[in-house]
Amino acid sequence: MLAKVEEMIFLARQMPGLEIQLISGESEGALRRSLLKFTGGLTGTTIRW
Repeated sequence: MLAKVEEMIFLARQMPGLEIQLISGESEGALRRSLLKFTGGLTGTTIRW
């Protein structure tokens, strides 16, 4: 699971407009914090889990 999160963070950094929709609330908080840390914000970004 961690590898998938790291992959999404990498993609989000490469393509800021990438839409990834989070459908599992299990790790939503941690994933959002990670994305905020690496991308500067979640504007226009959705996470599909």
